[in-house]
Amino acid sequence: MKEKFGLIVSWVSGLVMALAIIGGLLIIGGPGQARAEKQDNARLKAMSETAYAISCYSDNVGALPEDSAPIKTQVEKATSVITSSKKCKNLNWETDPVSDKEFEYIRVEDHEFQLCAVFARPSSDKGGYGKYRHVTGNYAFDSVLSGMDKPRPNAGRHCYTAKYWDTK
Repeated sequence: MKEKFGLIVSWVSGLVMALAIIGGLLIIGGPGQARAEKQDNARLKAMSETAYAISCYSDNVGALPEDSAPIKTQVEKATSVITSSKKCKNLNWETDPVSDKEFEYIRVEDHEFQLCAVFARPSSDKGGYGKYRHVTGNYAFDSVLSGMDKPRPNAGRHCYTAKYWDTK
């Protein structure tokens, strides 16, 4: 009788442990969800770097062009026109770190633009992914993309809006 009771207790304990593991994976989403969140965080950091470069272009050159190609050229060449400001050193033109595609650039106004990307998952309703800092020498700036610290309701294409530092 004790053996039968011990066997039942072992089975019930094993079942409870299996259910706890399955429940935990359902709640946190498992390794696939963690990987997607890490990729989306890397995507946001890259978007922030590109937005910073675009803002430096607008800050030092003037009105934004309809197409991002002239900005990208200036950033990649690190021209003195775009890097004349102390805060505009070490600029990077980043692409999506997962797909290696350019972020979608949309000119809204002379000194306002949007950057868009396709995200693997929505951000948490408990908060967004935080703000990103660009550090150049003794200077550090929060991302110029508004809303990066807010939840993203859905996976898929999402755009962030930015205005450059000063209005001249």
